[in-house]
Amino acid sequence: MLLAKSETLILNDGWTLELKFDGIRAVLHMNDGQAKIETRNEKDITVSFPEIEQAAQRMFNEHVVLDGEIIGYNSNGVQKLNFVQHRLGVLDPAKIRERQKLYPVLFVVFDVLEAGGRKLYDRPLTYRREVLAGLIPDELNRIVMAQSFPVNKMNHLWSFITEQNMEGLVAKRKESKYYPGTRSPQWLKIKHHKMRVKI
Repeated sequence: MLLAKSETLILNDGWTLELKFDGIRAVLHMNDGQAKIETRNEKDITVSFPEIEQAAQRMFNEHVVLDGEIIGYNSNGVQKLNFVQHRLGVLDPAKIRERQKLYPVLFVVFDVLEAGGRKLYDRPLTYRREVLAGLIPDELNRIVMAQSFPVNKMNHLWSFITEQNMEGLVAKRKESKYYPGTRSPQWLKIKHHKMRVKI
């Protein structure tokens, strides 16, 4: 499911907010103890991110499909898109290990599409996030769950993304279903300083 754009957005309690991360969109498939990481164009990039593959194998003992963003970060915790770019397309095992140390990454998960033999695409976002919270432990790991915030935290979030020089926010309807490959008005991108938002 892809983000749509809008010039003016009116938010109410039927919406929730997430930080917009500056990385690459990815889907993690876990089947029979084996993890596969794909881009939204279904390109297999598992070999580029062995730490995420290994974390998935430790964390999940059932079939899951997770949607999220792979992000890079420096020693100060600041996001670095070029870190992810430096990791892509590297096939030599020694270079992969070297770049793991130089360009650390996380997989930030914001949705679960399948879990425990169930397809969750038609379930509301609030339900899917409850399932996701039960899958991902609340501890430091290479796979983490994206936080969501109520709309009344908008001003606080703007201050935070300005300080961190982040791209913006994502607004999602709490009752939204998941439509693979579709750019839906149920998920909207809020670019920093480029949209009028009414609450």
